[in-house]
Amino acid sequence: STPVMSSWRGFDPTAILWGFILLACASIALSPIKMVLPPTERAMPMGGWTLATVCILAPIFEEIIFRGRLFSMLHRSVGALSSAVITALLFGLVHGDPRVMIDGFVAGMIFSFLYIRKGSIIAPILVHMCNNAIAYALMILSYQDKSAAQILGESVDMTIVYIVSVVVMLVGFAVVIRTLRR
Repeated sequence: STPVMSSWRGFDPTAILWGFILLACASIALSPIKMVLPPTERAMPMGGWTLATVCILAPIFEEIIFRGRLFSMLHRSVGALSSAVITALLFGLVHGDPRVMIDGFVAGMIFSFLYIRKGSIIAPILVHMCNNAIAYALMILSYQDKSAAQILGESVDMTIVYIVSVVVMLVGFAVVIRTLRR
């Protein structure tokens, strides 16, 4: 049995904010790739149970399975970076929709980074919860198949938003990969 690291030092607002910003910037930066994929009809029920499942229970169970167990088990034999890539690929695949698979892979890498960096599963769970809450809100508001430009409207210069997002994603992932290589 592999222990799940769950110290409260994972409750680090700076790390959580950084993880969420990196996740958001990567999603925007990768949006041109995702927009060429066909949209998948997803009928998600609305209501309190779905909200609790998607925003609270799923992040807890998925992080315990993917980071707490699978990542920790692989880490001993193949190292942190390979473990992060393998678990991120599997994490993306279990989400089914090709557009969500891309975001799932990116999220899996960030969650693995937070898990290693903080030595706790708390930070990835909290970032995962925030991510799912935003995604759920976008579904409720019927924005799930819209680009960032369509959501933000014409009042925002998307070229600047896109360039900043790409730079943040590239720098952020350089940090993620460098940390996981150690």
